[in-house]
Amino acid sequence: MDTPARLLVGSSASYTREAEAAGIEADVPLEIVVDSAGSVIGARALSHVGYGLDDAALRSVRGYRFSPARRESKPVTVRMRWLMRFQLR
Repeated sequence: MDTPARLLVGSSASYTREAEAAGIEADVPLEIVVDSAGSVIGARALSHVGYGLDDAALRSVRGYRFSPARRESKPVTVRMRWLMRFQLR
């Protein structure tokens, strides 16, 4: 890969009521697949955090848009790691 995929549009995942009530802060590691158009076409949590945060992270990242990764100047589908951070404000 000559150029990695780069995030263009994406927002933080929403805290779940359970996690907020329990005062939980956590990082949810994800594996995502970004297609040659920059859309997330697959996502899975690599570890289970609980409190609904895994699902919240997956819902959020599926709406992200990336500039596609490129190999020899052509857009390609890539599998990559992504970390969704949940921090109380």
